[in-house]
Amino acid sequence: MTGSRGEIERSAEVAPADSGPDAYDSTPYRAFRFAETHPARIAALARLHGLPAPDPARAKVLEFGCAAGSNLAAMAVTLPEARFHGIDLSVTQIEQGRGEMAASGLRNVHLQAADILDVDLGDTRYDYIVAHGVFSWVPDPVRERLFELVRRHLAPTGVAYISYNTLPGWTVNEAVAEMLRLETEGHADTETRLRAARDSLALFGELFDGASGAHVELVRHELEHIGGKDPVVFLHDELEATSDPCYFLQFVAWAGEHELRHFTDAKLPSLWPRALPKETLRMLAARGLPWLKAQQYLDYLQWRRFRRSLLCHADALCDELPAPQRLDSLVVETRLRPVGDISVAPGLPLRYRLAGDGPEAREVMQVTDPLIQAFMHRLLGISPRSRLFREVLDDAMRDAGGKASEPSRVAILRDWVMVNIARGWMDVSVASRMA
Repeated sequence: MTGSRGEIERSAEVAPADSGPDAYDSTPYRAFRFAETHPARIAALARLHGLPAPDPARAKVLEFGCAAGSNLAAMAVTLPEARFHGIDLSVTQIEQGRGEMAASGLRNVHLQAADILDVDLGDTRYDYIVAHGVFSWVPDPVRERLFELVRRHLAPTGVAYISYNTLPGWTVNEAVAEMLRLETEGHADTETRLRAARDSLALFGELFDGASGAHVELVRHELEHIGGKDPVVFLHDELEATSDPCYFLQFVAWAGEHELRHFTDAKLPSLWPRALPKETLRMLAARGLPWLKAQQYLDYLQWRRFRRSLLCHADALCDELPAPQRLDSLVVETRLRPVGDISVAPGLPLRYRLAGDGPEAREVMQVTDPLIQAFMHRLLGISPRSRLFREVLDDAMRDAGGKASEPSRVAILRDWVMVNIARGWMDVSVASRMA
């Protein structure tokens, strides 16, 4: 790859001997589902950017590194007329997945044991292509082939989702992982390696409790992050797999070499710039940076370690930033809940928290705008708490009355919703009757 990380530091041309398919056969992944990869959500983000993404309900979806297909199965249940194709190198996981699909009666999922380097997809074009947890854990030739397959088999207005570890945030993880691999050398069986690694994590934690220096807080944070991982993810992420992170602009350049374009991220505040702190946005704007380059600055500022990029063909018509007026045709849902029993208090501050009972269920904002309060009241008054944005807006404007329907007030509401989508407090998807 031109401009690959290998020109900056070591290149992972060859995976460690114990990171091949046998590792995933002996210790397969558990049943994971990734909501951000669902075609209805990806389609909504694409349409916000002006890309007429294909109808999710009748889409063809391909997933690389599908394991036993649990992510595809979750999609297939909600989109019974769509067709799903999963590819994984692990024969054990594919056979397990086929058995589970047959037992559940899912007939719209096809699982295939194949190597990305050798797989033949014929002339099939897919509307949505997903590669979650693949790109950073394979050697360069596999990454090249992945991009090639996406370019060749993605439908003209289709969307590809590729997740990957990013620099500079991944540097500390890499250092800790290398310490752990050093401590687990010579242990053949999985349980022994996991136990040795956990013991090492505990020792590192104790050592860094008494350490000093500018690096200490970064390492402590990483030790806590790794220590909280599912054991199987911990095994494959830190102990066995190739881990080759890259800078965001490197990924964008690699995609461009294959006539693919990064147009947004599936889960980042940079989806909508106004979700960033005002002072940060002001300083970036003052430098006159192109939006893509500004995102690389943000990766440094936020020490970002992971991205979920959405790609389209380079020649597809697509706007760099989403247009809030395109919310009208999408379904909106929210994690926000009012604090207390009052859900409308025009002119008075109304506080909102995140849904749930855990640490995340904290108060995050207060709202005095009557139209926003009316919008949230309508959205929270239905079950499930999702509805076509335009319908909620029309009801809210009638409820709020007065000047609520003025374009300036509606623009404020749209921007507020976009900010909360970027923060992960609200979400959008393609309406079921459209899908």
